[in-house]
Amino acid sequence: MASKSILPCILIILVSAAIFLLPLDVTGDAVRLQLGASQKAGTAGPAIAKAAAQYPLLPYNSEEDSRAIKGSFFLPEPAMPQRTPRDSISSRIRGIFTGRAREPAYTINLSAEDKRKFPALSMAKYQRFQSENPMIFRLMEWRNAESPSGKSIIYSQQKMESVSHYIALLETGGPFPYTSPPPGISSETLLGGMAVNIYYNETEAWNMFAPHIAASLYIEVNHIVPWSIRGYDENGLRILFDGSRFIYYNSATNRYKFSMDKTKGSGSQGITDWNAFNNLYFLRDNGMIRPTQEESIYALTEWMGLHLFHDWYPRAYSVRQDYGYNSSNYPVDKILSPPEGVNSYTAGCPGTASLYGALLSAINIPVMKNSSLPEYFPDSGRLGWHTGVVFPTAGIALAHGDDPYSGSYLRGPREVPEAEVFYSIPEFILFNNPVPDEETGATTEEQTANIATYNYVKRRYALGYNYSAYALIAERAHELKYYPDPSSPMRMETFLRSRYYRPIFNDAFTQQFLADLDANITEIGSGNFEAGKRILVSWLVSRNREA
Repeated sequence: MASKSILPCILIILVSAAIFLLPLDVTGDAVRLQLGASQKAGTAGPAIAKAAAQYPLLPYNSEEDSRAIKGSFFLPEPAMPQRTPRDSISSRIRGIFTGRAREPAYTINLSAEDKRKFPALSMAKYQRFQSENPMIFRLMEWRNAESPSGKSIIYSQQKMESVSHYIALLETGGPFPYTSPPPGISSETLLGGMAVNIYYNETEAWNMFAPHIAASLYIEVNHIVPWSIRGYDENGLRILFDGSRFIYYNSATNRYKFSMDKTKGSGSQGITDWNAFNNLYFLRDNGMIRPTQEESIYALTEWMGLHLFHDWYPRAYSVRQDYGYNSSNYPVDKILSPPEGVNSYTAGCPGTASLYGALLSAINIPVMKNSSLPEYFPDSGRLGWHTGVVFPTAGIALAHGDDPYSGSYLRGPREVPEAEVFYSIPEFILFNNPVPDEETGATTEEQTANIATYNYVKRRYALGYNYSAYALIAERAHELKYYPDPSSPMRMETFLRSRYYRPIFNDAFTQQFLADLDANITEIGSGNFEAGKRILVSWLVSRNREA
């Protein structure tokens, strides 16, 4: 009898152990990847440029097209619950009898000191938002010596109170607590002195990142923009809230630095993004928060075209001195509002891509930086070593970060409209993933890069031509003055015919292309070709839009 009475108990224990040994979903519920409202509506981004239609590019891979798009603005990671490594069998059985200890999670709230400083401020609406959107807060991860692979800040009362402190400053109109970027704890010099990286300790790094979280929550909870992060999937949220997407942490040295990870479209290069409040106020005060994400991006792009200059390496040292911060990652506030007599310099395409990310994250527009984004766009191809910019929730992308201010797109009296410079994301994927062409005489990877670059250059010149863009006309005037030999590789005659493995345009159209540019030069000179050249070479016509 005793053995019969014991048997059910043993069975219960074994069944309980078997259930307990199953992998556990530690997030509380499976991570569900959701599409935003703009995606559900099928936002297609800007229309395909008429230049691309008039001058067809090399063929795209239609098979990749059907696989890559499928109604989503980017390919998310598999929708699977996140799981912790499995414990040993013995420890799990012990857990049946001893219970399972869970690390406490904290609600966003002011510290005792801040409650005294801001007695009239209630955090109830933020706490309600946290309760309704637990996944958003779980994805607010931070890396440090204690958690080198990352851990949600909800398990740190100090960090939740720190974010709350910055929210309190935004809610009450208080000043940002720092007046300059952190000095860092060490630095390294690269490229023979051309570049300098600054390393930060955790306190410095955290106090650059925490205001970004605060600004995002402040924007969302107060409905300051017409869109909402509630509809973003996990990838979009991580771009905004995962600290590893903001700054790189080296666990071996316990230091942080601004660095771009092109395999994940994350990080920053060429900027020191230290004051999220200033980023938000810049967009607000300059009227760049528009009814849609797309319009807001175009407004910022217009400002970039009017103000930004590529630093180029010979100028990099003097730019650091002009900005008063010895880092090749220029402070964002100095780029936006440089000292008197100094231009707004950007560290090329990665710097501009990072600037987009710094500014737009303040109004909850995620930005990925690269022209090859395998984590999100499998087989997306690449545009050489250049950096592109992808705006996943807006459904648009830039092939090259320098597009707002350089080449045929440079702003001026006559220009290519911002919307035409951008691609829809399906176009971007196809454009950067052409069918390899054996005429390149290179490996498949090199073929992809070569053809993507060819397509990019062809589209850029065709757009500039179609709109009689001032910058393209100025480019022609400069080459006529400084490279008088028509056979020079710097002349358009040579470039358009032989720069790549096949001509950009055929001979007949190249002749018409150049003749029309020369006619534009004559027009600018009021009927005098040489006078038009002098005006263009002297930059006597500003970048500002004029009649």
